[in-house]
Amino acid sequence: MITRQDYLNGKATHREYYGQFVNESVKSKVLKTIGKDKLLASTDEHLNDIPMKKWDSIAGFLWQAQGGQLIAVIKPRTSEDVEPIHARLLKEAGDNVSCAGLVCIYKEAAKQIIEDLKSERDDMLESNMTLEEKLEAITN
Repeated sequence: MITRQDYLNGKATHREYYGQFVNESVKSKVLKTIGKDKLLASTDEHLNDIPMKKWDSIAGFLWQAQGGQLIAVIKPRTSEDVEPIHARLLKEAGDNVSCAGLVCIYKEAAKQIIEDLKSERDDMLESNMTLEEKLEAITN
């Protein structure tokens, strides 16, 4: 396990540190909340073209209007509040449950999903091209 201190000391990248907390349920929540099309349409390497309120809400932080302003209402208090992220793993790594940390985990999950989808698309295109080449060779 990469500890928070290892990450802060530069022994691991941001993606390596937060990536260790990503699981299939986290990815599923990102896909359900944000959607494949919006993820693939993102042109910002940090996914900042997807509204921050969306990332905050996926992490369990709610927005409420008070006095004409939107304020964040902090919801996560227990490990159940941050499911499907395992709060125990965060604690073992020397970290805490925070809005910023949860958003980092969800954004890392989104980056992994985007990479997987693009890889699948490229594989499909590559195999289609190979098939076309084979058909052309057969007909010539």
